[in-house]
Amino acid sequence: MEKIIIDGNNLMHKIPHIKDSREAVVEAVRSRVNKNVIFVFDGHGEDTINVRYSGNKSADDIIRQYIELNEGNTDLTIVSSDNAIAGLGKACACNVIKSEDFWNSISANDGVTRDKNVNQLYHYDDEKPGGMSRKDMKEFKKYFT
Repeated sequence: MEKIIIDGNNLMHKIPHIKDSREAVVEAVRSRVNKNVIFVFDGHGEDTINVRYSGNKSADDIIRQYIELNEGNTDLTIVSSDNAIAGLGKACACNVIKSEDFWNSISANDGVTRDKNVNQLYHYDDEKPGGMSRKDMKEFKKYFT
């Protein structure tokens, strides 16, 4: 089964409208990708099935371990724009994609919503709704008076 390892902090800084929220990055990717995805973030946090925190190490160290443990596994894709990580991934026969290219490929169908907030997505009518005609008013009165 194909597995994708994502350098979370690296990807987070490549998405213009989500630069500070790890949760938003995870949700944005998970909603677009139906594969086994593991995010690796720097620092401390609560590990989940799809999210790993590096603790006192760097996220790059954790990703290197994944790559080395899966050497020769062509079902492993590494998402990072870090040259050292990309080089190791290629040397170990993993698929490697830059963070910005990965984001552009999974968000290609978001052209309508890209870089817009929720209020900008709603289409407001410029006209007021039409009033009731005299005929409709008579009909209304007939049934309700």
